[in-house]
Amino acid sequence: MKKCPKCEFNYIKDNEELCSLCKKDNNLQSNNSSKDNNKDKVERFLLPYLKKLSQDKLESFTKKEESYTMFKINLPLLIECKNIDKDHCKKEVIVDNSSVYRYYIKPYKINGKYYHICSQWADGVENSKNILKILSKIISEL
Repeated sequence: MKKCPKCEFNYIKDNEELCSLCKKDNNLQSNNSSKDNNKDKVERFLLPYLKKLSQDKLESFTKKEESYTMFKINLPLLIECKNIDKDHCKKEVIVDNSSVYRYYIKPYKINGKYYHICSQWADGVENSKNILKILSKIISEL
């Protein structure tokens, strides 16, 4: 038995890739591509870099200024998740009166805390090479 690599909470058999909840969540999100069109980039590019950052640097991305400087987004890249219950998370990720989700509902565990990641983080980045260039700059400033 091992912990699910995605949620790091549920236990799965050694030959399984994800727990049943994460599999279900993946299917829901893959069927809703307009909301989560950058989610695969989060998991392939952004998360590995964020997990290398100090807690202070991570906290700087909970502010608009640093997020705008690096990713040209007008929202904080990260908001801390206060409660990982799905209904609570849905309320946390709405940032205006339009009822549009600006952050991924499912939080990501980074350095022992859960964060919602802004779903618009890669919209201003033209391609994967630019994403890697930006993320390399973040790491080099450590």
